[in-house]
Amino acid sequence: MANDHPSPAPTTTHTMVEELRRLRLHQRILRDFGQIALENLEIGPLLQRAVAQAARATGVGHTKVMRYRPEQGDLLIEAGVGWKPGVVGVARFGTDLDSPSGRALQTGQAILIDDIRGHPEFRLHPVIADHGIVSLLNVPVTFGNMIWGVLEADSELPGHFSEADAEFLETLAALLAGALQRLAAVQTAEIAAAEVAVRAERRAVLLRELQHRAKNNLALVAAMLARTRRVTITEQNARAAE
Repeated sequence: MANDHPSPAPTTTHTMVEELRRLRLHQRILRDFGQIALENLEIGPLLQRAVAQAARATGVGHTKVMRYRPEQGDLLIEAGVGWKPGVVGVARFGTDLDSPSGRALQTGQAILIDDIRGHPEFRLHPVIADHGIVSLLNVPVTFGNMIWGVLEADSELPGHFSEADAEFLETLAALLAGALQRLAAVQTAEIAAAEVAVRAERRAVLLRELQHRAKNNLALVAAMLARTRRVTITEQNARAAE
């Protein structure tokens, strides 16, 4: 995991108790979200649950999940907590290495930044600056060979995130990825079923059309035979009269 976090201070009893409390909170949230991920939620509510749980676990007021759009070459915020109106669903982030979320996307690793102000390796996004964000934690959301996007937690306090926060967010992202993969599989199956149904309906329509045409053809043949029979009878009667 990429990290510019300083060496930890000597551990105290209070710190150990606080770390244990946070770890238990992380475990409880992951257990609860694991159950949520098995529900038949649509993608919007699922993503919103994920960012809400990320904020709760890391103790921050701003979280977001961004979807990678290869056609645009960017990351679009799909759901978030704590952002001003006009950010979620609109704001886009870069996928280059100067972007914290972009680096997480490209490297497949968690990116923890204690203080992005004046950081020599990263660019400060206007949305981040506008919300007073200082410390960032980004983790990729991937399943199989597919890169879906990035899950991010943001804090106004420098050095807010710990290694435990990074491990939690990576696990949450993995659970989210599993749920997204299941939704994608269901959607693919539904599309395939719909295509099969459409093909079946087309075959039924074609069969009805063929049956209708066959009936029309039979009617024409019957009419032609009847006319031929009438003509034949008329000719026979005429010859008989001679």
